[in-house]
Amino acid sequence: MVLAGVLVLVMPEGNFHRTPRDERETFAHMRRSFTDGLAQVHRRPVVRSFFLISLLVGLSSEVFDRLWAARLIEEFTFPSVFGTDSSAVWFALIVLIGTLVSLLVSLVVNRVGTKTVNDLHPNALLAVLVLIQVAGVLGLALLGNLWLALAAIWVRDAARVVAYPIQAAWLNRNVDSRSRATVLSMNSQTDALGQVVGGPPLGALATRTSIPVALIVSAGILAPAAAIYARLRPPSPTRDPSADN
Repeated sequence: MVLAGVLVLVMPEGNFHRTPRDERETFAHMRRSFTDGLAQVHRRPVVRSFFLISLLVGLSSEVFDRLWAARLIEEFTFPSVFGTDSSAVWFALIVLIGTLVSLLVSLVVNRVGTKTVNDLHPNALLAVLVLIQVAGVLGLALLGNLWLALAAIWVRDAARVVAYPIQAAWLNRNVDSRSRATVLSMNSQTDALGQVVGGPPLGALATRTSIPVALIVSAGILAPAAAIYARLRPPSPTRDPSADN
């Protein structure tokens, strides 16, 4: 709430012009925005690809997000730290270290690979980051050493943190401004739909078999996203970019 109050003062929206009340067509505008968003998904292969990738990410991510802690508790015994082996202390440290690792990796990638990160068509980078996430999920599922399993979690989370702004910038460049918010919202909802659809079956699989089996399946679901990224090609310079993107 404090941050919101500060932003009201330091980030005013200077170019906003309110539509007169007698000219407002709220529901008609919502309908047009939705149909414009669907049209862009239909016309632009890269936008369709992003929606498919978001669905795969949602289908695969829910089981990891819900069961990584259970996997650690079930498989490993935490050593004493600060005079206690409490799981609450350990998970606080795990999350804190993971956040620091993600921040450090983001800073290094942005400093060392500035050109690659800012590429207008970063398909190779995003494909590699997806494969790193797949490897992290498999590492958590298969590794029998606590520190290696934690490293797998941190590497997977860092790859997601690095990939998100690159993916978001790429998608924004390929969406018309008049329906950008709608398309971005639809893309987020596709991810959410994947979580709703994929979470319960993979959770049931973990119950009937084991958590590692469910994690391996989730890694297999995510892996095709790397191939989708790798297959995306930049628009031809001789054609209208909007026709390809």
